[in-house]
Amino acid sequence: MSLASKTKDIVKHFEFKFSKSLGQNFLIDQNILNKIVDSAELDENSTAIEIGPGIGVLTQEMARRCKK
Repeated sequence: MSLASKTKDIVKHFEFKFSKSLGQNFLIDQNILNKIVDSAELDENSTAIEIGPGIGVLTQEMARRCKK
């Protein structure tokens, strides 16, 4: 299942309502997600904190690559 499909399913399941005019957007491109996390140069010894709204796509990928 693609990142876009997962995101759409979560948004639909929880009946979230968003507005692009208010700057509410979701990260749905796996390539962009990889570039963001790659640029952080995280490894198994890294500790990272992600702060921000969203459904956890970035947090999940960071957690997968970090120690904590």
